[in-house]
Amino acid sequence: MKQATVLIVDDRRNVRKTLGRALESAGYTVFLAASGEVALEILKEQRVDAVMLDLHMPVMSGQTLFHLIIGTWPELKARVLMMTGDARVEEKEAWLKLYDLPVVKKPFALDEVLTLVDVLTADERRVANGP
Repeated sequence: MKQATVLIVDDRRNVRKTLGRALESAGYTVFLAASGEVALEILKEQRVDAVMLDLHMPVMSGQTLFHLIIGTWPELKARVLMMTGDARVEEKEAWLKLYDLPVVKKPFALDEVLTLVDVLTADERRVANGP
């Protein structure tokens, strides 16, 4: 049984629930947030080992939330998996490469997501680039 905790941040309820069930079945403890604001409240109260973050959300974008997260919890910098259903993700390509952020495009295969989360939560820490 895994001991890692994952925060899933996505404005789409069905995405949160599907990912949450899959990760819980794989042994993860999961927190769900429908917005960046809710995600920040969870992070203030809970220890989280990795964050799955939707790139495009209303009110607070995934990019903005990522910067707020690493400003307060820098240890999570290399433990963020970006998600997007936007075919125009190329517009953010340079930013994603700058921070060496893994990205999964929706619709995604759950086995691919589980493999990436396993890597992000492994004892050997991933090293991230960026300022």
